[in-house]
Amino acid sequence: MKKILLFIATTIPVLLFSQNRIDRFATNHLHDSIIQSHHLIPFLDVSKSRQKSGGVQKSLVDSGFAYYFSSPTDSSYDSKAIYTYDTNGNQISAIVYKMNTTTNQWEGNSKYEYIFNANGTQKLDYQYLWNKTMNQWVGYYKDEMSYDSIGNNTEQVHYSWSTTTNLWVKNSKDEYIYNSNRTKTYDTQYSWNTTINQWVFDSKYEMSYDTFGNNTLQILYTWNATTNLWVSSSKYEMIYDSNAKQILVSDYLWNTTTNNWERNSKGETTYNSNGAETSACYYSWDATTNQWVFESKNEMSYDANGNNTVQIFYSWNTTTNQWGFVVKLYDYYSLHQVLSSIQKDEGTLTLYPNPAKENFSINNEGLAKVDIYNGIGVLIKETKVTAKESISVSGFSAGMYIVKVTNAFGEVISRTLLVQ
Repeated sequence: MKKILLFIATTIPVLLFSQNRIDRFATNHLHDSIIQSHHLIPFLDVSKSRQKSGGVQKSLVDSGFAYYFSSPTDSSYDSKAIYTYDTNGNQISAIVYKMNTTTNQWEGNSKYEYIFNANGTQKLDYQYLWNKTMNQWVGYYKDEMSYDSIGNNTEQVHYSWSTTTNLWVKNSKDEYIYNSNRTKTYDTQYSWNTTINQWVFDSKYEMSYDTFGNNTLQILYTWNATTNLWVSSSKYEMIYDSNAKQILVSDYLWNTTTNNWERNSKGETTYNSNGAETSACYYSWDATTNQWVFESKNEMSYDANGNNTVQIFYSWNTTTNQWGFVVKLYDYYSLHQVLSSIQKDEGTLTLYPNPAKENFSINNEGLAKVDIYNGIGVLIKETKVTAKESISVSGFSAGMYIVKVTNAFGEVISRTLLVQ
């Protein structure tokens, strides 16, 4: 699942719109100024795109504008972002501008570049900051991604730009481990020790899942260099509705005095009938009154094509006990001609054997994402497979399932699978 990051003003807690809503609690506030962009636009179902010879047209966001509200009726431009794509529909750049309230002119703030390999898998991303003195972009960070033979992202190395040497220097890295279902179970994070010139433990996440493949628990540990032991730090518990949509995430902190988990914050999410997120409300735990208190919320609106066009962010005013406008985001879309070297005709995709007992395969070309839904539409398994790789349905109840296959170019094809 591709992640979408939206740039917003510094006064709002981090809101990362993704399947992993935990990131909203990993950081309490955004970096200075505007941070991030729509990192990767999620794939659209081809059935909702306009077919053209040699490819399809897809609705992709071209620009976004943020308005900052100093009062409910007084707003002003805060920032804007411009996005570009390659011919396969991958977002390859985003430039964020900040409004100079003195000159009323847009000024460069940050720039993001994304590089993909021939299979459409991201292998590098860069962030640059605008240097007003030099009047040019200067490096800030770089990420390098590595993958195993079946397409799992196994390592991500983070670099920062040294203004002394004008070189990228190692900063930190993540190593990922997956289970037999190709679901991420461990994320071990390291820091680069410049004294001994090697990686040292920093922190790690352990992930747990329910029988439907929903991530229900993540525990964060930090490394104690004195005892050489992992120490509990925080945990996140997630609850899903019958449509496998995450509706609640609760954050706990480890109390080293009492050796107990203590409430810290939580987020509640609602969806419309199409399964699109419509609102998210965030609370913090008041240990004095032993109750949840409002912190922030955001509301999303969509156009007739299902594009998220408006987002409004609010913060809770503890003096008036009312929600106050903070930022409103507008995103603008247009159709982009997306070409692909592999054009899969829906009629040629098959599942075999079908009916299946223990395993089945698909006649895909290259890497594909496979989602399996039961008869009432609940996602019970998601995985990635290479060409003709076997997919286990061992343990599935007998019945009919919907298999949704997304190829490397975002084309989505659904098939019915019978399990005996």
